[in-house]
Amino acid sequence: MHATRSTHAALFCLSASVLMLEVALTRVFSVMLWSHYTFMVISTALLGFGAAGALLSVRPSLEGVDRIRRSLSRHSLTFALTSLAAVMASTRLGFDPTRILASPADTLKLCLVYLLTAIPFFFAGTAICRLLTVAAAQVNTIYFADLVGGGVGALVVTFFLNWIGAPATVVASSILAVVAGLLFGGFARRRTGLICAAALGLLLVLVTVSDPWRIPVAPTKSMHNFEDHVAETRWSLHGRVDVLDSLKLPLSFGSGVSEELLGRRAFYRTLFIDGTNPSRLIRYDQDRWFVRRMLTAGPYYIGLEQPKVLIIGSGGGVDVLVSEEHGRSAVTAVEINPATVGIVSRDYSDYIGGIFNRPDVTLLSMEGRHFLTLDRNHYDIIRLTGVDTRAASAIGANALDDVYLYTLEAIGDFYRHLTPDGVLAISRVQGWETARLVNIMVRAFELAGEQGIGDHVAVVNNGRWSDVMLRRRPFTREEIDTLGRWAERAKHQVTYDPFTHRGGRMLKILTRPPEEREASYRLAERNLRPVTDDSPFFFEMQTLGQVLGNAARLDFRHSGFSGYLILLVALVQAALLAALFILFPLWRNRGKGEQPRGKPWVLVYFSLLGLGFILAELVFIQKFTIVLGGPAPSMAITLFSILVFSGLGAFFARRVPVTSALAPAAALAVVFLLLGLSMIFLRWGLPLLLGFGFPMRVLLSVASLAPVCFALGFPFPLGIRLLDRGASRLIPWAWAGNSCFTVIGSVLCVIVSMNWGYSTALALAAACYLAATPVIFLLTRSLRGVVRP
Repeated sequence: MHATRSTHAALFCLSASVLMLEVALTRVFSVMLWSHYTFMVISTALLGFGAAGALLSVRPSLEGVDRIRRSLSRHSLTFALTSLAAVMASTRLGFDPTRILASPADTLKLCLVYLLTAIPFFFAGTAICRLLTVAAAQVNTIYFADLVGGGVGALVVTFFLNWIGAPATVVASSILAVVAGLLFGGFARRRTGLICAAALGLLLVLVTVSDPWRIPVAPTKSMHNFEDHVAETRWSLHGRVDVLDSLKLPLSFGSGVSEELLGRRAFYRTLFIDGTNPSRLIRYDQDRWFVRRMLTAGPYYIGLEQPKVLIIGSGGGVDVLVSEEHGRSAVTAVEINPATVGIVSRDYSDYIGGIFNRPDVTLLSMEGRHFLTLDRNHYDIIRLTGVDTRAASAIGANALDDVYLYTLEAIGDFYRHLTPDGVLAISRVQGWETARLVNIMVRAFELAGEQGIGDHVAVVNNGRWSDVMLRRRPFTREEIDTLGRWAERAKHQVTYDPFTHRGGRMLKILTRPPEEREASYRLAERNLRPVTDDSPFFFEMQTLGQVLGNAARLDFRHSGFSGYLILLVALVQAALLAALFILFPLWRNRGKGEQPRGKPWVLVYFSLLGLGFILAELVFIQKFTIVLGGPAPSMAITLFSILVFSGLGAFFARRVPVTSALAPAAALAVVFLLLGLSMIFLRWGLPLLLGFGFPMRVLLSVASLAPVCFALGFPFPLGIRLLDRGASRLIPWAWAGNSCFTVIGSVLCVIVSMNWGYSTALALAAACYLAATPVIFLLTRSLRGVVRP
């Protein structure tokens, strides 16, 4: 079959639809499960693609152009319809993802979510793999249309999520798949396609306007019992924002008042992000007895007159209200979610007293670290209050969240933006979180060339949370005395200051010699080691070694809240499902039909390509997070660049003659070399981009990704062209193996990055391409006499 322009256009639309669905599912999973389960989307998508390759490897090829076009059209339309059905069904299962080992039913339901969401990707994968098989001679242009379509879809979906939300974006992706079906069929199935498109268009309007398809939050999230009180919902690429009705409740949240004062109540609304991370919209026209008694008021009692304040993660505005009460000179409030910014500055501005619309308040929708890299100002107070926090009922649920605000590099950035008298104040849950934060501050203080951090720190807690204050200069006794008198009036407790010997963990951490620090990390029950930008998993409370040791003893109780346990279960599930739906069908039908030799080497070669590509892709997305303004824009820009330039590489690879293994081997060597150079650039070159403005950062980031991504587009189509010269029946095997190890690689990347860092994950990607070099020679040798010279 010769793929026409309309066929390439159909593939472009289908690939864009697939990427739109993948990204939309990350937002759906973030609400119904937890944000770190979004990596499941990649696994499930590729599980479906791999299963499609396995099926096509054992089914006879279709004969006749018309039959092939009808098949491509049918599978595209089926993808569109099953996308809606699978997402609707999976969001109605109602299970607790934090009990996947404790409860067999919840473990089974998680597996069912895998299968349900893999179904639509199976049909999309069948269409793409079939086209790749019947038109293998045009693999370069087909792969180009596939990758570029995916890249455009990854970019366009960001606008859809901010405009109409995740459920409606799922519908929009289905409409695009219907368009692909019409183009594949040459409009032969025009009536069916137009009926589907019209029905989906009506559904899109319905979902956008009335939101009848509400996604439930996980049972362990703090919003779970309050879903009937939702007054307003907003979607963005960063998450779903729900605002609850106004209630008279105790100020019992982390930055709130002491436990002794919880009998007194206040009116406020609660704002949730994806059903958790609660923030408060405090009603302005009430007795504000609580403002001077809140935990976060401490920095205003250490002698700072009319301080200039920076608030990272301003949320509903509690910290802005506290700064107003204490006579700040100016406030810069930074909030990553644009939906939250719109709520506090417009929709609920009157409710909170217009505190964000004051002339001395600047509200910005940006990621905190990204803002600091662009900002040249210095501040008297830099405040972070429970940013990226979790609900107490779901301890450990965000262990897999990569948080760039609590790394060594982040604390160093904050410290450099302080005035000579300035103070960095961070509130975290009392206990191991606070201890880990202080360990990070100690090391960052040393890296800044400072000594005697114990004289620069004060810690106050309200019985639930601790507020750690790190000052640029040492505290004076008078300042600590003033802080202590305020804490006594507010019913808080000062747990550490430089002038009072209270003993306890804080004193040990702040006065321990550097040579004893490593031993203290090994002996601690929790992982208190400082985190870096290369592995920013602040909330992971155990090491991989501890979790594996507990698992070997069948002790899951002590690792129940570890992200590693979730990952290991997901890895086993992904491997078993991949084996069941991809490898087993291939093995079961290995002797049927006349198939050339070399199947094992085909599987190994294309599996290494799949593993290497997904590792590199995920690392690039993470490493550019701070440069490009947070996880959402990084995903959009980086994924667009990776897919488009890989597609261009595949397109230009058609000019490379494939008469032996030399061409694929040369391409693999170039990829290995460029991945090695990328490791050097990410370590030493990437920080240099922080000196530029945002437009130039985007341009330079895309330019730095272009060479390596262009090279990544060569090995796969060159391998397919090699098979097409006499061993075309092995192409579905190649597709299946590639997808199988991409499924596993998406989980493996997180495990490697958490324990050894993103740099190690990228090194592993380079090793995959290096290992594939001898394999391609073994593959061609096994096909000698079959493949045409």
